[in-house]
Amino acid sequence: MKKKWILCAGVSLLLLFFITSQARSFDDQNLFVEKIQDKIIEHLDRELNLSDEQKEQIKTQSRQAWEQNKLVLEQLKTKLLLLREEIEKPASDPQDVKAIIQEINVLRGMLLTAKVDNVVAIKETLTQDQFALLKEKIHARRAMKKAVVKKFLEVVEGML
Repeated sequence: MKKKWILCAGVSLLLLFFITSQARSFDDQNLFVEKIQDKIIEHLDRELNLSDEQKEQIKTQSRQAWEQNKLVLEQLKTKLLLLREEIEKPASDPQDVKAIIQEINVLRGMLLTAKVDNVVAIKETLTQDQFALLKEKIHARRAMKKAVVKKFLEVVEGML
């Protein structure tokens, strides 16, 4: 059990390193997000054969969602740092910790609501057949990722 936790922590650190190094390679975080969104739209177009109008609507929705969530993400980052600082104090106040956690949960709830709103907007943009195909592709990708992670864990456990 302890090995799995160490392994998960290692994988998380690698992922965090990868993400932050990718973000640093662009001068502007917005440019980084826009490039990712463009790649996603290209992929969706290949998979779902989107019309030009659908591509533009999805692009607009994604950019608006990013703009709306940027502030919330920054606030969440600040609150998580504040939580860490509060916990690391020699005499942290449990009430302060609980209050910060409640604020974090509110921010995470806002992000979840925005994510669902974005999915609903994209669903309205796609035809029923396109959305069904998208769901199928998402489920297949999740299954593949689970299999890769499982295999990776097996290999690493064999090494320990």
